[in-house]
Amino acid sequence: MAIGEGHFGLFDDKWNIPFEVTRSVSSHMAAIVPAIVIGLICGVLGALFTFINLKVARLRQSIIGSNKRRQIMEPCIVVFVFTTVSPRRTPAQLVTVRT
Repeated sequence: MAIGEGHFGLFDDKWNIPFEVTRSVSSHMAAIVPAIVIGLICGVLGALFTFINLKVARLRQSIIGSNKRRQIMEPCIVVFVFTTVSPRRTPAQLVTVRT
């Protein structure tokens, strides 16, 4: 008996392949080059994000530390800054009607 022949419980060909693919899609080796470039760029950007995030976390830890008052004030200050800097919009302006 060769590999792929026979019956093994529920793992029969009829049950194993619910959507059989009968058409192949041709691809070219040149399609790999953009994928490699995008992968490298995303990897470098991910490493840069992690590096900056660690620096910011260490800075926050050195500024806030274990001071309870600063721990409570930090989110309040962040919310205050974001609400005062963000553009003012009414609920009617948030709904866009496309015709």
